[in-house]
Parts: sequence; structure tokens; C-alpha cells
Amino acid sequence: MNTQTFDKVQNSIGNNDKTKTNTKTAEEIEIEKIIQSNPYLSKVVSNQEGKKEIEIYEKSNEEKFLNLEQFKLEGNLLFKNKEYNKAAYFYQQAIIYFDYLFPDGDQEIEKYKLLEEQCNNNMAQCRFLQGNLDEAWNYSDQVLRINPKNEKAIFRQAKILLQKDDLEQCQALVKKLDQNLQETKELKQILQNRMKLYKKRTEQIYKKMLSD
Repeated sequence: MNTQTFDKVQNSIGNNDKTKTNTKTAEEIEIEKIIQSNPYLSKVVSNQEGKKEIEIYEKSNEEKFLNLEQFKLEGNLLFKNKEYNKAAYFYQQAIIYFDYLFPDGDQEIEKYKLLEEQCNNNMAQCRFLQGNLDEAWNYSDQVLRINPKNEKAIFRQAKILLQKDDLEQCQALVKKLDQNLQETKELKQILQNRMKLYKKRTEQIYKKMLSD
């Protein structure tokens, strides 16, 4: 499902000011079935259809937390089944709630931060696995804004930089990771090999320039 289709599905919840299409894709139909099969989410979506986002704002904090946790849970189940685009849809629905949720007290603040960190991290991983590196980077940035020491987000950004051949910035991020982890060691080795190859190619170019 491309970005345009994804936005079409996302905007079908809580917004009746936009024109609805009569034709639905197979994936849109599957998402609707997933929602309908979940009694709680089915009720949430049913209550939000045809209403503006102010309706979300007017919910109690308890209800907002319950709603976003249910969206997150459904996303997790789909993620485990490697249905990343569908999982991203539900993570996005959860993320929407953070704009309308104002935690009261230390306990709610901590819960809010943890859930926001988890949802953005999961969304980032979905986008990364789909090959959408820019969105994966941006969602990882949101995670690091909440928790600058989040290893998964740092590791993901390092891999993104590696794929983009930004080796120096990648190396800077790798240094922030736990050096004892096997995945860090593997990434570090790949980076070192890539840097050696880059250095070799650069030397060959200079030699050719001098010989001409």
C-alpha cells in the first residue's frame, strides 16, 4: 500500500469533511476486518466515525490511554506476522492520541513517555523494513527526543546512514552503542569493511588522476 492509499485509510477515522471513495483496496478491506474482529477497536472506530478530532480531545485520559494501547497491541500482532504496512496503520492511530492526551501527575507522565517512545520506535522499524529510510529516520528522531539513549533508535539510524554511505556519521552513532552487543560488533565490522573499500577506491582515483 503506497503513501496515498495509507493516508486515505488513516483519514477515514475521525474526519467526515473529506470525500470518501467508493472503491476500497484489498488491504483497506483487510484492515477494516481486523478492526471489526476486535470488539474494543470496533467500538472506538465506530464512535469516532463522522466526528472531528475534538471528540478524541474530549475523552478522559483513561479512555485515551486504553484506546492507544489497543491500537498499539493490534500493531504489535501484525508486526510479528511481518505485515508491516498494516502494523504501521495501527501504530499511526495510536500516535495520533499523543497530540490530544495531556498526562496528569508523575505516573501518567511516565506512562505517556513510555508509550510514545514505544509507538514511534515500532513505527520507525516498520518504515525501515519497508525501505522508507527518511520516515524511519524521522520516527527514530522522535524516539530519541523522548529518550536520547534508546539503543534501538540509534542502531536503526546508524544502519540508515550506512545504507546512504554516510560513513563518518554512521561511525559516530556506532560509538554510542553498547560495544559488547553482537549486533553492534557486526555493524561495526560492516562499517570498517565499507570504509576500507572507500579508502581503496579513493586511492585508485587519485593514482589515476596523477598518472593522466
